[in-house]
Amino acid sequence: MFEPYAENVHGDFYVEKDCCLCCHVPVTLAPDLFRYSYDSEGCPSHCFVSQQPVSKDELERMFDVITCADLRCVRYGGSDFGIVDRLTELGQKAICDVVINSFNENDESPPPKT
Repeated sequence: MFEPYAENVHGDFYVEKDCCLCCHVPVTLAPDLFRYSYDSEGCPSHCFVSQQPVSKDELERMFDVITCADLRCVRYGGSDFGIVDRLTELGQKAICDVVINSFNENDESPPPKT
C-alpha cells in the first residue's frame, strides 16, 4: 500500500511519502495545489498537496501535474468514477489506489447492480 507524505492536506489526492524528487513540476503547474517542505538548510525536500482541487480548472491542473511529473508520486485515493475514468484515459490508472470497474462505451457489460 502507498503511504501519503505527512504534510498532505486531507483528501483524495496525495503525494506518496519518500517519492518526491523535487522535480518542480507540481509547484510550477499548480502552485495553488502544491507546496514544498524544506530541510534544515532551506532547500526543498518534498512536495505535498496543500489544497485539494475544487474547481474544474484546479482538477485539470492536477491531471496536468500527474501526467507531467517525473515519477508517479501524486496519487488518487478516491473513488469518483469520473476522475478514475479521466485518469485511465490519460494512461494514469496505476496511480489510483482503488481500481473501479466503471462502465463506458468500451466495456462489454454494464457494472453490477447494487
